[in-house]
Amino acid sequence: MERFVFNEAMNGVFAAFSKPVPRQAVLDEAYKVVQDWPDEFIYWAADKLKEKEALKPNIGRELKLLFPAWEDVALTPEEKERRRRKRAGDENCPDCHGEGWFYCYPTSPKLYKPGLAPYAIPCKCNTLIDDWDNPPRKASLQELKESGRWTMRPPQRVRNGDPKPLGFSLRQLLDRLHAGVGIQDEPEDPRRKLPEQYQ
Repeated sequence: MERFVFNEAMNGVFAAFSKPVPRQAVLDEAYKVVQDWPDEFIYWAADKLKEKEALKPNIGRELKLLFPAWEDVALTPEEKERRRRKRAGDENCPDCHGEGWFYCYPTSPKLYKPGLAPYAIPCKCNTLIDDWDNPPRKASLQELKESGRWTMRPPQRVRNGDPKPLGFSLRQLLDRLHAGVGIQDEPEDPRRKLPEQYQ
């Protein structure tokens, strides 16, 4: 499901209840639940949410509860069977809860660049990769944690290099912006330099 489709449907839901659209982090969590599901689902779910008496605070949970009902209505028996077989993991797995994959980020900053997608590591219960020619090594959640090489959270962005100081005052910057000149570096004013003893 594309993010703009999700946002459009959710905007309609919040408008129906005369509520402001929540913070981006709230929508991000709800989108994680539905991002792999078809676009048709979110429009159907939005209509169902609008029919309720009140909007529950946990949107992601509500959407998750509506998905099986949508499958019953929208999918043919053949599609349901195909979806069931496509699921990579065991629904009773305590580690991945049927997902079949762990989405991890390397703890070493050399192996991860901000903005890249996480690595998908198959769970021990993953049966989808058994037919692959060169399947990746399976792992349990405990093994991933003990290795120290992986984390489930994306690493924080690290600023490379020190920030460059401005060679002019804030008043000069505002004057330039008002004049439409913009930011241009000037030779540093020697009066603005710290004495050597403080550097």
